[in-house]
Amino acid sequence: IYMSDFIRLLSYVYEYVEDKKCENVGFVKLDGRNGTVRVYVNLRTDASYEQYVKVFLCKRNEGTICKIFLDEGKLAKGRLEMMREISVDELDGCFAIYISGADENDKKCEYCTFLTDNTEEISVIRGIIESDTEDSIEDNTEENIEIASAVEEELMEENKPHDMWSE
Repeated sequence: IYMSDFIRLLSYVYEYVEDKKCENVGFVKLDGRNGTVRVYVNLRTDASYEQYVKVFLCKRNEGTICKIFLDEGKLAKGRLEMMREISVDELDGCFAIYISGADENDKKCEYCTFLTDNTEEISVIRGIIESDTEDSIEDNTEENIEIASAVEEELMEENKPHDMWSE
């Protein structure tokens, strides 16, 4: 998904109704430099009611799928725009961004975009999202930037080009 110093990805978000992929309702854009990634979520639906939605990263971790709470927002008059900064390390293993919510009458909405070719059934993702276990990305962006910078420097030091002619 990314290179060490630069990330740019645009992925379309689709609405899912009864586990079936329906229409395109927006996009997710990942834009990152120097260890920090801005995640932009932009939705435009035809919903006339307000819904509170939660946004999750879906990741593979040692053979299992886990969810990481990214942010929440209000889908008002069918529109949602949000941005969150995360560490590039938090994207490692991320294959989807899942957005779900319900209105005051419990009418559910679910939207998803897959960031890789390895897609899962939406019902599998929903099962993970609805489970009790939840990780979250804490709002410690400065600390994450420092950690990512230190790791990047260490990796660059380890991977310096080896000059076989100088020996």
